[in-house]
Amino acid sequence: MDVSTALISAVLSALGQALFEPSTEPPPADPPVLVGRRLPVDARKGTMEPPAGDGLLIIDGEPLPLSPTAQFRSQQNLLVVPMQIQQTVEVVYLTDPGGAVHRVWMLNPKEASERR
Repeated sequence: MDVSTALISAVLSALGQALFEPSTEPPPADPPVLVGRRLPVDARKGTMEPPAGDGLLIIDGEPLPLSPTAQFRSQQNLLVVPMQIQQTVEVVYLTDPGGAVHRVWMLNPKEASERR
């Protein structure tokens, strides 16, 4: 076999190997897609202290009863349990007809800066 045939054979072999064998490098990560969430228009804005576990929430210094079916959403819009909240946070919240807080959304910096 002459040199040119050997060279062409080596190039084709390497090309075939690159095309048909999986890469050991991870595929490039897609950039995160930020989707804005829709917060209820009638929700009130306030600063919530970490829940104490006594059935009350302190929002803007005012104790409010907590509904037994309350849901808390993180800044990433994930459901969280109240005891996971360890610091004061800006929130919007809804109350039920009895005045108990039943929905709370923790605000990210962009949402917190928006006027409601």
